[in-house]
Amino acid sequence: MKSIRSRLVATGLALLCAGSALVAVAPEAQAASPCPGTRVGKYQLYAGGEVADHFRHGHIEVWYSSASGGTNCVLVYDDAPGKHRMTVSLAFAKPGGKARTDTGRFYTYAGPVKLTKTNGRCISFYAEVMNGGISYRRAVNKVHCG
Repeated sequence: MKSIRSRLVATGLALLCAGSALVAVAPEAQAASPCPGTRVGKYQLYAGGEVADHFRHGHIEVWYSSASGGTNCVLVYDDAPGKHRMTVSLAFAKPGGKARTDTGRFYTYAGPVKLTKTNGRCISFYAEVMNGGISYRRAVNKVHCG
């Protein structure tokens, strides 16, 4: 009796180990985005000059695609629950560059805001999330100059 039970336990353990070996862990995939291409930057928002709670109140994502002579795309995400006022702007980093902007009250994100023909040109962007009377914001100038 003991030898049958030992064989059953050993067989069960062998099957369990074999089954565990077949389970593959997929690499972390980038979340689906309304921006084309690959995410090339993620920036925290600030409140009053201080870093805002480790992305808890929002962050900016910058995406790049080689389509159309280079396309940069920017979004601002509100990581707090509820609908909040958000703004995101994107422009070429040159004096007088006309910004493309998306502003409104949103649940998840503002944008996408896109610029084409960005190969070899720097961009600047600004984003803000209003939450509980506090403005979480960030301006980034002359970056992603690919």
